[in-house]
Amino acid sequence: MLSAAEVALRAFGRVDVLVNNAIYQGSDLNLPFLELEPATLKRVFQGYVMAPFLLTRAIIAGMLENGGGTVINVTSGAGESDPPVPAANGGWGYAYGAGKAAVSRLSGVLVTELGERGIRAFTLNPGVVDTEALQATIGAKGVQALGGRVAPPQVPADVMVWLADSPDADALQKRTLNAQSLARERGLWVRADGAAAAADS
Repeated sequence: MLSAAEVALRAFGRVDVLVNNAIYQGSDLNLPFLELEPATLKRVFQGYVMAPFLLTRAIIAGMLENGGGTVINVTSGAGESDPPVPAANGGWGYAYGAGKAAVSRLSGVLVTELGERGIRAFTLNPGVVDTEALQATIGAKGVQALGGRVAPPQVPADVMVWLADSPDADALQKRTLNAQSLARERGLWVRADGAAAAADS
């Protein structure tokens, strides 16, 4: 993480927006509790706790020197609530839920401690996003079955840009934001035909 920060700072001189979206992805990530091994939790800790911590620490020093900056931490519903079904039946397991719960706590701490020094921080849940990984996991029919609850990758990306650029976003700190709902509310979700997606779609 430190080398990534160093490369970015050498290339651009400064970083004004940091998006923490590092993860651990493996077949053991959502194992049922009684099958979970300590080695998995160590990998989750490295991806969901240490990576955002180290990268944020490395970048935020420069942000403070430059008068401020924005940190966006990407979380998941798994870090905010209990699984609807057991992990063996398609729910999330303890490792993934615990990792995302750690991510969900970072923004509020940053705003509370460093907000007066110009640091803005947001916790963003992108929801279900139509990525290659999702297609590989549930297939095209599975994506269709989810209907309007699936967003193209551009939606959370546009929300992140809005959070970084808009002073109106300041009031949305210290809470978890749903990217898809926010995109509809702010007219950021544009359909393929160029029209804004309806707020209730």
